[in-house]
Amino acid sequence: MTSIDPLQTDLPPYFSEAALALRWQLACGTLRKWRSRGDGPAYSKLGGRIRYRTIDVLRYEQQVSHAAGSKP
Repeated sequence: MTSIDPLQTDLPPYFSEAALALRWQLACGTLRKWRSRGDGPAYSKLGGRIRYRTIDVLRYEQQVSHAAGSKP
């Protein structure tokens, strides 16, 4: 697995629920369902708002990606 350094990207330090849903082309409700089931990337609740750290999003994306021809 390659090293992830979010400081070397143009990404914000955190994603809101809406921003992550847009990035992944999902409904916000899907992210809510994942959180309730304990699925998806780690998140924090800051000031009553859900936030996903960029490093956690990038790690999750690497974790769930599959090489061409491999079985999920």
